[in-house]
Amino acid sequence: INQDDHRVTYHVDQSMDFQLKPTAKLNGAKDTSSRHVVPRNGMTSLLSWHNGNDCHMSNGMLYRDGRLTVPLDGMYFIYGQLEVSFDKHNNDNNTSGQYQVEMTKSNIFYGEHTLFRYSVPDVVFLSPATSSIDVCIASTVRLRAQDELYIRVSDTENLYNPANNFIGAYML
Repeated sequence: INQDDHRVTYHVDQSMDFQLKPTAKLNGAKDTSSRHVVPRNGMTSLLSWHNGNDCHMSNGMLYRDGRLTVPLDGMYFIYGQLEVSFDKHNNDNNTSGQYQVEMTKSNIFYGEHTLFRYSVPDVVFLSPATSSIDVCIASTVRLRAQDELYIRVSDTENLYNPANNFIGAYML
């Protein structure tokens, strides 16, 4: 076993080496009273994730203050899911008429960039039969070492059952 630069390489025999790649999955915290948010550019970062059952972080992935940090340059599959409810209020705080979820990356050297944004269509807000939906976001992106990934939303009041939410990433 050789561990250099967060890479774990196992030597099986003279002809075969394989590398364990960084991977992480965190669930939403059950205790919403501990969730702190920081509004920025009309979007609010989700800061409270839980590393417990059905979760993992391995091979150099780090978690701090709502952000997953990748240890190595490379292609990653990143994903998240939020359970969003529209019966708590009538979307009064969202002037665009749409609920927005975005995955953002930040790096102290390269700044902050929105990787992708999903807007829940207006029709969902108008449908009386719909009280909550799962918003799933995912993409394959090139990341640099020390890039931090996090989810931002247009309105935290619409989040429903935070324990069902999750964020994750793994190197391809």
